Amino acid sequence: MLIAGFMTLITIPSIEANLDIAGLTWADVGIEPFIFYLRSILTFLWALLGIIGGIILIVGKNIGGFLALLGGILGIAGNFIIVGTLTIYESIPIPLSTSFLLIDPILIALGGLLGLIMKK
Repeated sequence: MLIAGFMTLITIPSIEANLDIAGLTWADVGIEPFIFYLRSILTFLWALLGIIGGIILIVGKNIGGFLALLGGILGIAGNFIIVGTLTIYESIPIPLSTSFLLIDPILIALGGLLGLIMKK
C-alpha cells in the first residue's frame, strides 16, 4: 500500500500534463487535485498502521494486532468510498484510498487478525 500511495502522488503531474495538452483545467473535468493528495496521504497512513502494528506484534504486544487489523479494515473500506469522479472521456470513480485489487489491505487485515488469534 505504501507503493500504491506513492504511485498516486506520481500520477498528479501526469494528469496535469494531460489536461494541459488537452487545454482543460481541473474544474473542467470536475475534480480538485486535493482529492489525489488526500488519497495518497490516507493510503500511506493505513499502510503505516499495518507496518507499525506488525512490528509491535513481533515485539510481543497484542496491541500491534489491533493496529494492523484497523489499518487493513480502513484500507478495505476506503476502496469502496467514492470521493469524486474524473470525467475526461468517460466517468472514472475515484475511491478514498488506493491499492492493487484490494490485495494489500486484505493481507494486512488478515495478518492483524492472525496476530490476535495466535497468542504466545
